[in-house]
Amino acid sequence: MGCKGMVSNMLKNLFDRGHKDEKGYALVFVLIFLLFGGLVIPPLLSYMNMGLKTGIIYKEDQYELYAADAGINDSLWHTQYGDLESVLGASYDEYDYNSDWSYSLSENINAKETTVTFQNSWIPKNITVPHKVVARDIIEAGKLIVAGSAFSASTYEIKIVFYPDAGDDLLMKTVGIWLPPGFNYVPNSSNLESDPADPYYTTSVQITSHAGGEAVVWNFSYVPYLDFPGVDSGDMPMTSTITLQYNSSQPGLVPAAISWTTTSQVDSVPYAWDADTRVFKIVSRAGDTEVEAYTVKSELRHLGSAISGDYFAFGNTLLTPTGSVNYRDRLYEESIASVIDGDIPDTATIRGAYLYWSGWIDWVGFEPAALADDCSEMSGWIPETDWQLSGDRFRGHRQSAATDKYLTKSPCLDLSSYAGSIIYVYWDQEASSAVDDMDYLYFSFSADDGDTWGAEIEAFHGNNPDSPFSYVIPDEYLTEEFSIRFRLDGFDEADEYCYLDNITITPPVSLKYPDDPTYENLRELVEDIARVNRVMLNDTEVVADEWHIVETENPPGYDMFDGQWSYSCYYDATDEVLQLMGDGDIEDNGIGEYTVGHVVATNEYDPDYSYDLYPVGETGYPLGTPAYLEGASYPSRHQAAYTGWSLILVYTSPDTKGHQLFLYDDFIYAWHTNPDFDNNGSPGGSISGFLVPDSVTSEGEAARVTVFAGEGDEGITGDYIKVNLTSLSNSASPVGNAWNSASPGLTIPGVDIDTFTIEYPVIAPGDTDASVDLPTDSDGFFMVYIILSFRSDATSGGVLTYLIRD
Repeated sequence: MGCKGMVSNMLKNLFDRGHKDEKGYALVFVLIFLLFGGLVIPPLLSYMNMGLKTGIIYKEDQYELYAADAGINDSLWHTQYGDLESVLGASYDEYDYNSDWSYSLSENINAKETTVTFQNSWIPKNITVPHKVVARDIIEAGKLIVAGSAFSASTYEIKIVFYPDAGDDLLMKTVGIWLPPGFNYVPNSSNLESDPADPYYTTSVQITSHAGGEAVVWNFSYVPYLDFPGVDSGDMPMTSTITLQYNSSQPGLVPAAISWTTTSQVDSVPYAWDADTRVFKIVSRAGDTEVEAYTVKSELRHLGSAISGDYFAFGNTLLTPTGSVNYRDRLYEESIASVIDGDIPDTATIRGAYLYWSGWIDWVGFEPAALADDCSEMSGWIPETDWQLSGDRFRGHRQSAATDKYLTKSPCLDLSSYAGSIIYVYWDQEASSAVDDMDYLYFSFSADDGDTWGAEIEAFHGNNPDSPFSYVIPDEYLTEEFSIRFRLDGFDEADEYCYLDNITITPPVSLKYPDDPTYENLRELVEDIARVNRVMLNDTEVVADEWHIVETENPPGYDMFDGQWSYSCYYDATDEVLQLMGDGDIEDNGIGEYTVGHVVATNEYDPDYSYDLYPVGETGYPLGTPAYLEGASYPSRHQAAYTGWSLILVYTSPDTKGHQLFLYDDFIYAWHTNPDFDNNGSPGGSISGFLVPDSVTSEGEAARVTVFAGEGDEGITGDYIKVNLTSLSNSASPVGNAWNSASPGLTIPGVDIDTFTIEYPVIAPGDTDASVDLPTDSDGFFMVYIILSFRSDATSGGVLTYLIRD
């Protein structure tokens, strides 16, 4: 009751990282929002009504009233700037829903002493308020995660993410959501109620008034989580997406809702809730007068205080022209880009680093793998009792500590043709959460079909192995009778499991014509290049978390692009960048020099042509050595070709105002069109979910956008970037030639990594959405990503950066 000031809208933390599979999903929170179609940090756009307007006044004493109202304002200030623990004391616990904490204002107001009391409000309906230890264990274990977000003024999504251990059979009992005042559920609008044929379909839905808002609870008869919407049993983690529609009495605002679920069969997670959205009850007392308020705070779960931030994007080309600006024919082994003073505030803290690289492939292939086992069946292996098939991968668990049991490749492989060359073995590997540092996975090689074995090599120990794992097979094992085997040491306690998948033996990427080029094998070979290309970030080798490939379609009346493809790759480089900071190679705020290289690409490869090579001092090496073209020069019959990279740094800083970030990286080829980069079925993109503050009229910059694009040509005009129908430009890319393979900050031309500033009145105070268009009338280009940053208002949750990755 009383003054219920509410903060609306919440998204999730992109930057807690964890498991990565070959599709590139990062740990816990990174995963949740790659699956939203994108990476998410919460915006705290909202509304707050406090004080006199709706407060319940227990005594009409003007002076006491003003003093009590000042206490409410003071408490909201502390909430906004994220220092609740300092003002409430060390005993404050965000998971304690049974206690309250008080403090007094440092000065009397109207000669009245004012005391403010805080309490964490428990919102999930029909779940008993948990003890703080139980609540902390459920949330911080990260086994079952509930998160929600409103992506429009009428649609809300609930994500339920589950990290199963072996034998887990999670059953769903209820799913619930609380909508704050001013928002109501549209009956029968959830996908849980849409189709009676769905195994999760339910008509048992309770809609009740609750905690000043509205609670909706869907009830189930112990439905398996595997049957819930969108769950794929082959994913790790598994994710279910529940959608619903709502009405709002607050135009332009979205709800700071809280969702939850109750379950059965997995004792450690009988329920879970959205712990990133917190509701506070605040009571301010001066004399005999009390003012009561409620506020909602959405925040980063593990990043501490909510603060403001932004992004900085940069990069460089790897393929550049030596003659005509439209004919790029020199491929570099690597290139450098720098972040300098002024690009990022001195007080910035790097929260995420996202590396992209992209290149053109023209009639080239990938040397076929000597072994490419997806581990969906045990044929081709001898599994002793420690090893068995589990879903679509191999699972190891030691049955007895007294004897060693192996997983052995049989029949053997003929690798003799690779003698004297480099050949890798690699696989995906994972360990269950119960595994500790005393549990090891070893492997060894044989050159004589298992008659003798070489020394064992450690693949990993503990429960957080590097994946994928790779190893260069020594030349002495490249024989007609090669074999490999795996052995567990430890892994003999309950719930200690080792998982192997996608065991592959292959040489580095080799550029050549396929023997029998077809659409199907070209696509497969280019995808393999994107998947296994080992790119260097400074001195660290990385492999894509995610990749996309696009065939270069011929324009009407042309046949010049037959069999030509481009690809883009994404890698979450946050750990690597933080390590560079720890080693002192770059500064703590990200300032420094970044080098990326070894990116595979070609222009046009003609095997009958004698290729000219640049001197070694200009990074010249023979065509095709290994995994990338190092400085080779050759003629270009077409204008089309590009290769480049870009790194996005997302940071928080107390010296940066509030922003909301949107990142779209669905690789798109656009020819004479306005690409639908947000996949809403209409040309261009429509961005919403921010609230531009009044201060943009004097701040100048209201928004900023960066596009990483390839294959733009300086000599072909008619390509634009427009926000709210206004054409943008910068010092290197004029209006009408946005994608010209030149950008401010690039040391060599060849790609576009262009940043454009949008000022008032193109974006005006009170705006909550914007249109973004990338029309091209004459040219074609590949869009690797577009990232947008909008100045945005904030309320009691504080000003903080959020990122939607779609």
